[in-house]
This record gives sequence, structure tokens and C-alpha cells, in this order.
Amino acid sequence: MAQEPGFPLWLTTAEAAGAEAAGDPARLFALGEELAALPDTGRSHEKAAALGEIAAACARAGDRDRAAGYFRASAELFRRAQAYRHAERARERLTELIEMRD
Repeated sequence: MAQEPGFPLWLTTAEAAGAEAAGDPARLFALGEELAALPDTGRSHEKAAALGEIAAACARAGDRDRAAGYFRASAELFRRAQAYRHAERARERLTELIEMRD
């Protein structure tokens, strides 16, 4: 679904939320992988926001390593897009996730 050119990434996020609500972590994780694999084509804000939401869902589903990777990718995409406030929030979410492990 996310592989279609010009496809709104928020729909992928919505599908991931549906997978989380349905208790289907395999689908949630697959959607995150598809999204993360998409090339950065000038839709950095949209991709970063979607990755952040999927990262949070992955954390709630118990896969903190996957969530951490998506939070890092989200922060980097926001930073490259010069959306520093959003990048900082993604880094804060990553830090909170890491601190939960300790």
C-alpha cells in the first residue's frame, strides 16, 4: 500500500493504527518496514511524522528496538527538513523509550 507513488503516507499510519488496534503486530511491523524503506523524495515531514506514530505503536506493542530505530529515523528526517522542534520531540520520545529499559 505505501509503495504506490504519491500515496498519502498518513493512510499507512492509519492502517498501522488499525493493525495495532486489531492486535496484529506482524502487520504493524510490516507497515513500519515498508514506510522506512521508502526513498526520501521531498516528503520528509510526512514520512517523519508517520514513522514517529508507527514508532510509538511499535513501543506499545512491545518492540522497543524497532520503535527506537523509527524514532531515530524520524528525528533525522525532521532535522534534514529543518523542522527542529519536531526533531527535538522525536529525540525526546526516543530518550523516554530508552529510559524505560533501565
